[in-house]
Amino acid sequence: MNSNRLSTGAKGASVLGAAWLAIALGLALEALLLLVASGQGADWEPLKSAASAVQRVSWSLVVCVALAWAQVLHPPSALRGGLFGLIGAPVAAITARALHKSALLALGLAPTATGIPWGLIGVRALEYAWLGFWTSRLAGRGPRVHVAAGAVVGTVGVAAQLALQLAGAGLRPGGELVVLAANELLFPVGCSVVLWATNTKARRDAEAAARNG
Repeated sequence: MNSNRLSTGAKGASVLGAAWLAIALGLALEALLLLVASGQGADWEPLKSAASAVQRVSWSLVVCVALAWAQVLHPPSALRGGLFGLIGAPVAAITARALHKSALLALGLAPTATGIPWGLIGVRALEYAWLGFWTSRLAGRGPRVHVAAGAVVGTVGVAAQLALQLAGAGLRPGGELVVLAANELLFPVGCSVVLWATNTKARRDAEAAARNG
């Protein structure tokens, strides 16, 4: 990607673009999951939906921006992408849970009294370490390859989470499994596309800087 030719401001601009795309991704997934829930006969609760959107957008923003930073830094490194995913995913998960709880309280709703699901956070850490490593190696490749990578990582993530449920309290009801599959499969795909867009912008900016330099 020749990101060494980019100024700090140009790298920041690339990551800022990734941040806006990550916010849009989180909102799109929230809207999709509301449609899925509606199709299953669930009533729409605007306040809970707003709090859920805060959680989903904050998760998307933190994890995608962490992976985007890994890809614009020099020298290019798949190991750095994996490390940023390994650290970024737990930070994103804990941050999103805290903001979700704060949003519920601010809206006058009672948050669910549950502890931090360390097993799930561990799965996500490994999942996004893999995604960060893989997408860093795909720098310069097209969007279809990134979509395929995200789909593979998401499928393995869904399987791992189902295994955690089987080892714990058992599988969730069918409707919740549909939501789990939609969320955990589609988000890695969307985040991979965000990273492809970030890489593409950074590469074009580097080429322009080389021509002008």
